[in-house]
Amino acid sequence: MSNKPKHPKDHAATTPHENARDKYERHIDGDISVRGQIETHLPPDLRDKQDTERKEDKTHKKKDYRVSLLTLIAVAIYAGLTFWQGCLTRNLVLVSQRTYDASQRPYVGINVIRPQYLWIDAAGVASFEEPRPKEPANGLQVEVEFKNFGPVPGSNFIAKWKVYVGNTEAQMNSMPTTPTTIFPSQLYYLKGSFAGPEYQSVLRGEKILHFTVNIKYSGPGGDYGIDCTARQYSPDLNGFFDLGPCDKF
Repeated sequence: MSNKPKHPKDHAATTPHENARDKYERHIDGDISVRGQIETHLPPDLRDKQDTERKEDKTHKKKDYRVSLLTLIAVAIYAGLTFWQGCLTRNLVLVSQRTYDASQRPYVGINVIRPQYLWIDAAGVASFEEPRPKEPANGLQVEVEFKNFGPVPGSNFIAKWKVYVGNTEAQMNSMPTTPTTIFPSQLYYLKGSFAGPEYQSVLRGEKILHFTVNIKYSGPGGDYGIDCTARQYSPDLNGFFDLGPCDKF
């Protein structure tokens, strides 16, 4: 009869791991949260490479900034030079235009003033002589000659004058003046005469004879003229001398 223990057939063989698993198996109810930080470190070679790339990026950005700044300065200088050149060009154009306008306009002025003396001979024939006669003349005629010294015609030309003996305006016979066109080198005359006691008093130097002349005319550049100029008669000089400008008529 054998004394070996009998193992029941319904019990299977178990290992130590299975026993350990059974030992720590637990039933867990609820949520599970895991907290913490994970640190990673790049290899030294890769870190040095990134530092080099960052330095290159900074250097490139500095170069771009400098290029942009220099470009802005260059554009500003160019704009200033362009503006300055434009102003110079504009001034040159204005000067050229004014020079052209000044050269292509009428210039009408007094060419000469002639005193002509009225002389009546023994037969009663009247004549005018420019040189002063040996004997006192019977009267005086004043002829003012205008001329267009410019290269283009002057339109709406008109001349007016006033003659004074002493401080009194003399009633002289004068040619009617109406607006007209005076062409280059064309002459235009304004005449007046007086005689009698007035002329004799001037001849003797008792009164002064003077007159004022005003002329106006138009040209391509606008309206022109002499507001007023005065002339005084000198019996000794047998002519008129300029007194300068006077008031407008």
